Order: sequence, then structure tokens, then C-alpha cells
Amino acid sequence: MEQESTPQSLRQLTTGLESLINHATPLILSLKTLRPTKEVEAACSTLAALTETLCQHAAELDKQVKSIQELCKHRKKGDVFVSKFRRTKDALFNGSEPKSKATFKKSIQLLFNGKAKLETDSDKVQAQKLLVFSRCARIRQLGAAGVIVWAAAFGSYLWNPNNMAQLVFEYTLRSVGLRGQQTWHQGLIEILRNLKNEPSLCTSVEYSDFLTYIGRIPEPLAVSSPAVDAQVQKWQQLEEPRAAKYFFTNAKASDITKFPEPFRTAILNSRRWKWERSQNMEITSCWRTIFPINDAHDVSFSMWCSVDDGYRLNDIFEMKLS
Repeated sequence: MEQESTPQSLRQLTTGLESLINHATPLILSLKTLRPTKEVEAACSTLAALTETLCQHAAELDKQVKSIQELCKHRKKGDVFVSKFRRTKDALFNGSEPKSKATFKKSIQLLFNGKAKLETDSDKVQAQKLLVFSRCARIRQLGAAGVIVWAAAFGSYLWNPNNMAQLVFEYTLRSVGLRGQQTWHQGLIEILRNLKNEPSLCTSVEYSDFLTYIGRIPEPLAVSSPAVDAQVQKWQQLEEPRAAKYFFTNAKASDITKFPEPFRTAILNSRRWKWERSQNMEITSCWRTIFPINDAHDVSFSMWCSVDDGYRLNDIFEMKLS
């Protein structure tokens, strides 16, 4: 595995704690000699509140540190999966197709299939399925490129809870991650396009959004005429230099309160927002920014809303069909 330097945030935290301890130690010792005056009593009230907050942070820090230490114990097993993920990434980024198309299709379908019916399952089987669903949601958070590489690198049996321990899974997820949009082999794009017609995916909002991120699924033209074709060609010429480079989304769902009306209500009425809330998700992809490859072009901001609200926004801002 390649050597990685200590993250800057960890170095800053370590330096900050060392400085705090060095400065606080003599000051704490000096408290033993303070006279219990009214002024000291008032100051101690403030100090008590700060101490309580500090204890809470210390407890959370201790929890996170121990969690990381536990993950590090599984580095040997986890690095096997990380290495395979990176080899697959390099191959796909260089224009290759998935080695096993059948495995790739099956993995994609599982990752976006949502929650299957559990009523007829035993408690043990239900618990197992729920853990798989949870892992699927975690993998989807890797982003479009991460999902594609994961599905191509690992058959679902490899990261099934029966075969991959939870800490090994956590280690692998934390050790891989991709940002930005990639260019994929046309055969891979065709597989993803065709999977949209599968019964398990045709109604999946998550999968529809996934295809949007990839940016390779063109919408069919409703009409065709010389005038329309000329307009489309002009649009394509204008848009080609604006190919997307980065997408930013997955904001805190609570940030919906920052939207003014009528945008807030429009988002709240969207199918995507309602689906995310039904899954108890704390983040949302109902709005995003799209950064073009050429920095000379503007950034786009888009959001999801219901069809009715879309028409209402058209009326409010007097937008015309183009």
C-alpha cells in the first residue's frame, strides 16, 4: 500500500491538545491557592460550564480515537480490498470495462434496490438484510464514481456481512473515495443505461439520480424538426465546453430552512425529499452545484421540486419554453 502522511486535521488537533495541556496544567494547580471571594465564585460558574463542555468533547474525542484504533487493527485484511478497489479504479479510468459484467450488474442492482419486503423473514434474516441495506446506503455515499468502481471491484458476496466483518467494511470505506466526474467505457455506460429498465431499478429515485450524476444518459427529444434540430445543435455547441467537472451535494437536510420561499416549499413537495425523509436520511441531494471544467464559465445551481411547483416557479419568474 502507498504511504500516506498524517492528515492535517489530526496534526492540528494533536498540536492544539498539547498546547492546551501545557498551558492548563500550571493554571489548574494555581486554583488550590485561590481565596473563595464573590468574584472567584462568579468566575468559577463560567469555568464550570466550560469544563462541562470540555468533558463532553473529551469523551467524544476518546470515542473517536478508540474507534480509529480498532479500525487500524483490521488494516491487513482491509488493505486487500482497498488494493483491489484501486486496481479496478485504474483499469476503469483507463477505459476498460468491468471484468465480470454479470457481477457488475448484480452489484448495481443490489446497491440501488432499496428495502425489500421483510415481513415473512425470520428475525435473524431480517437483521441480516437490514445490515446489507445499511451497507448499500453507505456505499452509495461514495458518489457515482465510487459506486461504479465498488460494483466492478467486488461481487456482493465479498462485502456481505457473512464474509466481511463490520470493521473491515468500515476500514475499506474510509480508505477509498473518489471525487469528480470520470469518462467511462461506452460498454459500461450501456450497461447502466439498460439497467434503468430493470423492474428493481425502473422506479428507483436513487438510481435515476445516479444516472444524472454520470451525465451520460441523454433525454429523448419530444419532437423533431429542422428548427428544433438546429436549436439542439446550437445548444450542444454552447454546452460542450461546459462539461461538468465537479458536483457538490449531500447537504444537511436541516439546511432546508435556509431556502426562502417559494423555493423551500417546492423542494419540500418533491418526491426525492419525501423519499429521503422516509429513509431517515440526515443528508439530502435535493440541491447541488455543478462546476464546469472551464473555470471561465459560470457554476450552475439546481434543485429538485415537484412538477406542480416547477410550473408554479415558471409562472412566478415568467420563464418561457426554449
